Amino acid sequence: MQSQLLSEMSNKKLQDEMRRCQNSAKIAIENGVTNEYQVYEQRYFLAKSYLTDPANIEAGITYGIETTTDLFIVDYLDGIMAYGKVLGTKENRAFPIGKLVPLDFSRDSQHP
Repeated sequence: MQSQLLSEMSNKKLQDEMRRCQNSAKIAIENGVTNEYQVYEQRYFLAKSYLTDPANIEAGITYGIETTTDLFIVDYLDGIMAYGKVLGTKENRAFPIGKLVPLDFSRDSQHP
């Protein structure tokens, strides 16, 4: 059986693939197979990226990165990938846009 490319999947198939990756990642971690877990995690975020509107990711804006405490400043987008720098580093990095988390400081502005 040949796998279908994520870029060719419908939204429903992408959601199904995300669930499959979550379930397989859970099993991998329960079995102590870390590298397999990382493969499923990466595929999950790639699938999520195809469901993420790139118009919601802006150059020059800082985002959180799911599964880390790092902050990421986006320089530019290319397809489903965001390129930029992790705050406090000089090297360029790329992350799937589905792994980026908008920062919400709105509750900070409610305090006098």
